[in-house]
Amino acid sequence: MRRYILLAWALSISAAFLALVAWVLENPVGLAFAIVPVASAAVGYGLGWGLFAALVAFAFEAALFRDLSAWTGGALLVASLAGGLSGSVLRQAYQSQKRLREYLSFLIEGLSELSGRGSPDALLGALPEVLARHAEGWVHVSVWQPRPDGQGMRRLAYAGAASVEFLGPKGVVWEAYRLGRTVCYDDVRGVKGYVPPDGGGYGAEIAIPLKVKGRVVAVVTIERAEPFGRTERRVLEHFARTVTQMLEVVFERRESGLVAEISYLLASSDDLYLAAQGAVTRLRSVLSGDVAALFLQRRARFVALAVDGEMSEAQRARLRGGLPLGQGLLWQAYQNGKAIFTELPAEDDLGFGLCEKREGWRLVLQPVWLGRAPRPRGVLALRYRPERFWLREDQKLLEVIAQILGIMLARHEDAARLKALLDLERELVAEDPENLYPKLLQAAVELVPGAEAGSLLVREGPRYRFGAVVGYDAEALKDVTFAPEQVRDEWYGRSEKEWTRGVPRILTLDEVDLAALSARTAPPEVIKEAGRAGELKANLCVPIPYGGEPLAVLNLDSLTDPKAFGDDSLEAVRVFVVQVATLLHEARQRRRLEEAALNDFLTGLPNRRAFDRFLREEVSRAQRYGYPLGLMVIDLTHFKEINDLYGHAVGDEALIRVARTLEKTRRNGDLAFRWGGDEFAILLPHTDRKGVIAAARRYVAKIGEVCVGEICLGANVGVAVFPEDAEDPETLLRIADSRMYQAKAQGLALIAK
Repeated sequence: MRRYILLAWALSISAAFLALVAWVLENPVGLAFAIVPVASAAVGYGLGWGLFAALVAFAFEAALFRDLSAWTGGALLVASLAGGLSGSVLRQAYQSQKRLREYLSFLIEGLSELSGRGSPDALLGALPEVLARHAEGWVHVSVWQPRPDGQGMRRLAYAGAASVEFLGPKGVVWEAYRLGRTVCYDDVRGVKGYVPPDGGGYGAEIAIPLKVKGRVVAVVTIERAEPFGRTERRVLEHFARTVTQMLEVVFERRESGLVAEISYLLASSDDLYLAAQGAVTRLRSVLSGDVAALFLQRRARFVALAVDGEMSEAQRARLRGGLPLGQGLLWQAYQNGKAIFTELPAEDDLGFGLCEKREGWRLVLQPVWLGRAPRPRGVLALRYRPERFWLREDQKLLEVIAQILGIMLARHEDAARLKALLDLERELVAEDPENLYPKLLQAAVELVPGAEAGSLLVREGPRYRFGAVVGYDAEALKDVTFAPEQVRDEWYGRSEKEWTRGVPRILTLDEVDLAALSARTAPPEVIKEAGRAGELKANLCVPIPYGGEPLAVLNLDSLTDPKAFGDDSLEAVRVFVVQVATLLHEARQRRRLEEAALNDFLTGLPNRRAFDRFLREEVSRAQRYGYPLGLMVIDLTHFKEINDLYGHAVGDEALIRVARTLEKTRRNGDLAFRWGGDEFAILLPHTDRKGVIAAARRYVAKIGEVCVGEICLGANVGVAVFPEDAEDPETLLRIADSRMYQAKAQGLALIAK
């Protein structure tokens, strides 16, 4: 427009110059008065009226002054041209100012209407309608969002003719998103990758990116027949900048509020489950999800720590019961450590009990990292409706919340782990070691991240044996033992110093063939099936020393993931091992004291106190499993004669020889006791009357071989059998004792009935 104004000025000056020349040469008095109405007519009504006025003025001047030259006609013509051009410029300026006022009015009204939208979804969803309502001639308005996978754009909302729902990484919309600036075409139909709305293209298109914190979160496109002028572009860009400021305020308010609320929930609650439930509920509300859940990896499953949304109790129970590792979308997010956006799968995978299959519904899975772990120990899952807009800022917010959850959950886990260990210590302080081992191992598998199964090898005498197993066949492994050198050198595989200090080590299937290693340290035919050696993916092995001596060896295993164990696992197991070492030492000392209290100091056999306890336990076990139990009560004959003739020292030696005889004669599983004085008792599990009688005769014969000088010992034996003779320990003992006295009175070696 500036060049038109300059041209008008030039024409006006030219007209004045020509008029001056005409006045000097011809001196027509009316020329000056004729130029003014000619120019005014041209300014006010356009060039055509100006030319007509110039013709009339020239004719009038010619009638008055017959000798007019071309200078007068030229002056009138140039004056009409200058006036016409000036009028055109003035009218354009007026129209431009009018349009600018209209756009400013639209800008104010539109922004006022959008300012009441409290969420990004609502604001962006209303944008096309607001733009279309406040501007005429805009045939089609759309808002586009970059797809999470980076492979194009997804339509969020539109006004006007319907358009395609997805666009690939090309075309006007993608160009504006990629460049991060406004892109405008006077005729977009020739642009490569352009996809017209239903009904065909409209000619001109402008695409304006909307940014939050410097990142494009959406692109607004407007299509119409006429090209967009510079003023329109400037107004639209100002409008877009104001909308992005509104978006930033909404996002910041939402993010800061949610972060503060969830942080407070997690920090102020001592109950991990209540805190997690509150966080998931609030997250679902803010992100407009339909169902939300927080899963944590527990042993061989993903267990739902918290669930919120519409679902049946059966579905909730299933999620809390856990979903298996090694398969499905949760496993993918766990393995990759990256967010997953997808439609709900047709299979019940992570349609996975969160909800029934619904067409087009979407799912986002966000990994949650707890401390220095090689894998995210948790996964946030959110299901949302197809029409819900999922923006990049939503993903950023979800990542921030996942980080906070990870930090807070790690703290809760550490506190819960310490509390569990203290509770375990209080509970097991007086526990029998055989009952202690399974409880310790179970706690380790549950408390150490990444563990799915495990075993506890305990040192008994010169070898290690399986004190407890989790996830393996305990019955098949009960007789498997290991030399300390096997465990230390073959399986543990570290230095003597690390072994005695209890330094944990991790082995993975990526580093070593765990099945082959297992076969070198244990019977292959047993360890393959009972120990599931072929399924091992990772092993965390920890010697448990006390005073430099490894009392036990803790093995924790993963059967699904070679990267199951990391720094968080090592930290957890170190704390655990310190507590376990103390407990095992105390249990060992207690067991020695108990054994001393339950053993006869002379013969080394269990004493009457031990007999009473074992009798009750064996009768109870026989009742539970339905097998017979034999009992023999033995009284020595000729023992008094040895004492009287040779003295008590020789008599004591005779008792020791009898005890050794009983130990050598008994079968595996039979239990021999010194009942008191010269009386002994034997328990025979899984033995009926016939078997007890045969065993009694064998014992009597062996006792008869114990001689001192010319005096050989003998025995009177009373026999009773559960459940044939009695079904409780007191009656069983009374019957056997009574029969022993009958045999003694009758001079018989044995009375069994």
